[in-house]
Amino acid sequence: MKRYALIATLLCINILYIQSTPVGDTIPGNKINIDMKGVFDQIEEGLDLKIDFDSLDNSFKVNDSSLQAFKVNISEKAGKNVTVYTNPKNGYSYSYSISRQGQKGRTPTRTEKKTFSNISEIEFFQKYGNITVKETASKQVELEIHYFDTKSEQASCQITTSNKLLSIATNSSRKGNSSAKVNYIISIPRNVGLNIDIKYGNVSMDKHSGALLLDLSYAEITAGEIQTPKSIIKMKYSDAKISVLKDVDISASYSDIKVGKAGRIDFMGNYSDYKITEVSDMVSKGSTSSYGDIKLGTVNNIDVNMKYSDIKIEHLISTFNVSSAYADVSVNSVSDKLKALTFSGAYADISINLPEKFPVSVDITLSYGDLNVSKKHKATYTESKETNTAIVKKGQIGTGTPKAKIAVKSSYGDLQIR
Repeated sequence: MKRYALIATLLCINILYIQSTPVGDTIPGNKINIDMKGVFDQIEEGLDLKIDFDSLDNSFKVNDSSLQAFKVNISEKAGKNVTVYTNPKNGYSYSYSISRQGQKGRTPTRTEKKTFSNISEIEFFQKYGNITVKETASKQVELEIHYFDTKSEQASCQITTSNKLLSIATNSSRKGNSSAKVNYIISIPRNVGLNIDIKYGNVSMDKHSGALLLDLSYAEITAGEIQTPKSIIKMKYSDAKISVLKDVDISASYSDIKVGKAGRIDFMGNYSDYKITEVSDMVSKGSTSSYGDIKLGTVNNIDVNMKYSDIKIEHLISTFNVSSAYADVSVNSVSDKLKALTFSGAYADISINLPEKFPVSVDITLSYGDLNVSKKHKATYTESKETNTAIVKKGQIGTGTPKAKIAVKSSYGDLQIR
C-alpha cells in the first residue's frame, strides 16, 4: 500500500509539473513547493486511499528525469477529473482539486434519522461529505445522517437547536489514516432559511424558496430551482450548476458557474467562467472582474466591467454597458427593442450584429483601431474624421428615426458592425 501511495503522490506532482510549467521554463532549484496537506487530503479522497503521510516533508525535491518517468494520467487511474490551478507568484506554488461525487456507491456503516419541529433556519458546517436538500410541504425538518466510519475512526457530527435555529456540524479530524465522513439528506419546509458552509463536498437540491447563503470551497452545488428573493453564493475553486435562479449575489474565484434561466445576477471575483442560457440582468459589482469568460444566451440588460475576459452574447434585448480591456466582445444578434449599447475598451475588439435597416444613432471614437461597417447597413455621418491614429464617426446607421444609440470609445481595438 505504501508503494501505491508513493506512486499516487508522484503522479499528482507530475501532473502539477506538466500542466503548470511552460515549455522551456525551469523550476528554480528543481524544487516544487506544494501545500502537501491539501494534496494528501485530496489523494486520499480522490483515490479512496488510506495513507500515513505524517513522516513526509512539506516539500519535495524532484529532478526532471524522475518526474518524466511518471507520465501517467491520474484522472484515468483514479476515475476522477483533476483540475490544476497555478499561481506562480513567489517561485512556483500550486493548489488543485479533484472533482468527485463523495460517497456515491458506498454503503454507510451507520444511518441515523432525526425529526425537528419549529425550525425557521438551518445551518451546515460540512467538510469531506455531501448534502442533499429536499423542500417539502411538511412543517417538520427530517434529517437522515449517513456515517462512513473507518477502522481507525468513527464519523461523527454535532447537532444543536436554539431559537428556531438548527445547527449541524461535521467533526472532521483528518488525522493519520482517517477518512471517516458524514453525508446528510435533509427535508425542509418551504421558506426555511438555509446557510451552508462546505469544503470538499457536493450540495444538491431540487428547489429552494427560503433565504439562502452558500459558502463553497473545492465543492459543487447542483440545483433545480432557487426562488430565493436574494440568495448569496460564495465560491472558491468550485462549480455551480443551477437550472433556475431568481436573484443572486455571487462572489467567485477559480470557479465555473452554469445557469439555465436567471432573473438578476450580481457578480464579482476573478478567474471564474459564467455560462448563462437566459438572464434578465447581468451586473458586475465592486472592483473589476478579471480572467474569466462570460457566455450569455439571451440577456435583457448587461452592465459589466471586465479585464482579460471574453464576453459572448447570442441575443441582446435592451441595454448594453460594457467596459473591457485585453479581451474580445461579441453580440451575435440584437432585438428591435434595443435602447442603448455603450462600450468603453482598451486592447479589446468588439463585434455587433445589427438587424438590417434597424435605425440607430452612432457615436464612435477609435484610437489605433479599425472600423468596419457591413455594406448591408446604410451609414450617414454628420461628423467623420480619419487620421493615421484615430477614427471619429457620428451620425446614423439604418433608415428612419433612430430607436437606439450605439456609443463606442476604444483604444487599440477594432469595431465591427455586421
